[in-house]
Amino acid sequence: MLNVKVGYHCITWWQGEEQNFIKSLDEISAVGYKGFETGLFLIDEYYGKEKELKNIIAEKNLELVTLYGGGGFIDPAKYDEEIERNTKGMELLSKMGASILVTAGGTKRPEGNADDDYKVLAKGLNELGRRAKDYGLKSCYHLHFGTMVETREQLTWLMENTDPDLVGLTADTAHITRGGSDPVEVFQTYIDRIRYTHFKDIDMNEVKEDTAKGDYRSIIDYFKELGEGKVDFPSIIRIMDKSNYNGWIMVELDSTTRTPKESARISKGYLEDKLGVKV
Repeated sequence: MLNVKVGYHCITWWQGEEQNFIKSLDEISAVGYKGFETGLFLIDEYYGKEKELKNIIAEKNLELVTLYGGGGFIDPAKYDEEIERNTKGMELLSKMGASILVTAGGTKRPEGNADDDYKVLAKGLNELGRRAKDYGLKSCYHLHFGTMVETREQLTWLMENTDPDLVGLTADTAHITRGGSDPVEVFQTYIDRIRYTHFKDIDMNEVKEDTAKGDYRSIIDYFKELGEGKVDFPSIIRIMDKSNYNGWIMVELDSTTRTPKESARISKGYLEDKLGVKV
């Protein structure tokens, strides 16, 4: 039996500038998930107020698993700022007893990214990885459609040009699929480097060609509750089980036509009833 903890991402409750943080925790807890992930913006409200945040989370019987940080390093004017903001997130996570920092991104230039852009991204990620170790954290990069690293070729480059001891992989099943890769193959190839996962479903047969331009906001409506798309989760679970993966599975759904709580229940039912993963 796969020995994992399962959490749910607060992103489903985000509407415009309103993050609905407390409501998201209430409903994630009510459905029965063990932990949650939210954005790095949490430091804007709770940095220096970790005791207050701990009390809020404890009341919900949840764990703060990670914060979703950025990797926008290619603008020289913002490189140091990005490093320091993520480091501030590490400090909060460490104080909260968390063990993971998720980083993502790298600005996708309209004309395409140069080799030097990728070198700067790798440099920034290695630096975050070094700092994360100092805080007792694992830094894990998230391949993401609409950023510098969205295709299999780009992922290969990044994995080969960052230090595996410093930079792990957050494997997001839907973003891997939307970037044109096979998530089963990616899990099989990089399972030893995958230290955190986002489980999200997608049906590529429904994705319109107008999303090919790489506009992230144009694709979020195609993400689905687990079991309602075409991702081969049973094969992924078998790979994780065989490799004794014991990290977190974080269920994520960027938007929904249902209520966020209903979507969370649907994915929980699929995990338990179809995959045999206890939530």
